[in-house]
Amino acid sequence: EIQKFGEQVVLLTESKDMDNVRDVCQRVLPKYWQPRSYLHVNQLPMTETGKPARKEAERLVALAIEISRLFNLFFGSCLVDTNITNTT
Repeated sequence: EIQKFGEQVVLLTESKDMDNVRDVCQRVLPKYWQPRSYLHVNQLPMTETGKPARKEAERLVALAIEISRLFNLFFGSCLVDTNITNTT
């Protein structure tokens, strides 16, 4: 079980222009709302009624964080702004 010491803001986006997404977030959002990580997916997970599938999105973010942690453990550098493609 993962202990949470606070919320980490992660932005899930379909945009491939991560620099632009980051710039917009920095211009528009207060610092405490700005994402610490950006995750690109081919398609945002949606429910059958067309609403965002929050549980699936949380699963994708958790997977990206774990992959970044393992990458850092094995290769000694951190993957921030991980670009993982949703294959489902």
